[in-house]
Amino acid sequence: MRFVLSLTVLLAGCSFYQPDLPDCSLPCGDDAACPSGLTCVDALCRPPGRTTACECAVGRTRPCGSNVGVCKQGFQECTALGTWGVCSGGVEPSEELCDGRDNDCDGITDYLPAKMVVVDRAPYTTYSTRLFGHDGGFSVFHYSELPDGGDIYYLHQYDPQFNELGAPVAMREGFTNRSFAASAPGGLAMVFTLGVDEDIEVRFVSNAPDAKPKLLTTLTNTEYDRRIRLAARPEGARIGWGTTSNVARIADVPWGGGTGRVFDLPNPDAGPYLFEFTLSSDGKFAITQYGHDVDDGGTEYVNVLQEVDTLKTVRTDVATSLGSTGIDYPFRRGRQPLLARNGQLPYLSDWADLTSRRVTFSYDLVSTTETIEVLPAGGEGSWGESDVILDGNQDLLAVFSNLKQQSLVLASVHGSNFNEYETVLRNLPDNSGFGPPSIALSSGPMVGVTWSNSRGIMSRLVCPPRVGD
Repeated sequence: MRFVLSLTVLLAGCSFYQPDLPDCSLPCGDDAACPSGLTCVDALCRPPGRTTACECAVGRTRPCGSNVGVCKQGFQECTALGTWGVCSGGVEPSEELCDGRDNDCDGITDYLPAKMVVVDRAPYTTYSTRLFGHDGGFSVFHYSELPDGGDIYYLHQYDPQFNELGAPVAMREGFTNRSFAASAPGGLAMVFTLGVDEDIEVRFVSNAPDAKPKLLTTLTNTEYDRRIRLAARPEGARIGWGTTSNVARIADVPWGGGTGRVFDLPNPDAGPYLFEFTLSSDGKFAITQYGHDVDDGGTEYVNVLQEVDTLKTVRTDVATSLGSTGIDYPFRRGRQPLLARNGQLPYLSDWADLTSRRVTFSYDLVSTTETIEVLPAGGEGSWGESDVILDGNQDLLAVFSNLKQQSLVLASVHGSNFNEYETVLRNLPDNSGFGPPSIALSSGPMVGVTWSNSRGIMSRLVCPPRVGD
């Protein structure tokens, strides 16, 4: 009798025993059974009143992170709150460093995915676009045709990762024949040729988001005929164009507005027809292409390289057909001015040879006619539109459209003298169609590239090619 009573008391005592179990740690039994005072919720026995969901069972671990690129997986442990803790013990993604490794662990090395920065909105269609860089990011300058005629020019501002800053600014609306833009101190300078009278309008806008354009001057009685170029100098903008009088004309415009000196470059008996004109990016040099008829019915082309301020002719080059070597036709498709580098004029041709469409590089148009081949004829590509800049080391960096493969190619030309120059190429994949490309530098190791397609304007950040790639 005493044994039976003791066993009854012991069993009764067991019914009051309930261990202090951490929340989110005890799975429900058959038919959602749980110890007294706990309720089965989402297959776990939980105290009443708990409203947060359990992500995991307390004490369990799981792998986390990625093994893509330089990243290494770590582990997470389920906390006492039933939530996963921080990922520890692994290698996390970081900013792409242009070191030949996938630092941001997105599966692509030394460039970022393409993103659309300007979307076509009917009935407007986006046409020519230029990219400019500055310390605060990038500026995209482009125009669209209006449905009832005329054009509208827009400027979009972006941070160094191509995130848009503010709303696009309408730079000019109306009928224009030609335009050109160039980086200027603290902003962007633009020149437009207007209507049948061919007046020339010069504007400036700062790099600040939502900044409004400022009209610097309107030039009248310009005799504009072809090619308009603009160079930004410390004291103001220098404008150059070809005239109906078959001379190249220069106008200096102070940043404060108004018109300074206007003068013509002399034609040293190079021919009665002016075909092309370009201006160096610092405004110190100009190349004018003249022509005259020859006895066999053809045309002889003469390129005249001149110092603008002194009117001195530096050199002339004669060609009996377009597409010969040297500087015989350096303006065929280029939208950028001639680059200036410490008194030199390095030149990367668009089409140095119009038949084979190979691309060549001249170390300095002022001092040499020697060229090296950058992009070969035939084979991997047929080269079209391009854009070219100087990088931080004063080496040339260019982007080309590959007409054969419908892609873009980045080319970097390195070297300290002509005999040591080396060209490095990088193909840019997944371009989603391609139009005239443009390239610019901002802060950070990557360069920005833009191009147009049937939907708008695309952009990509990419590391420049390096020797050894």
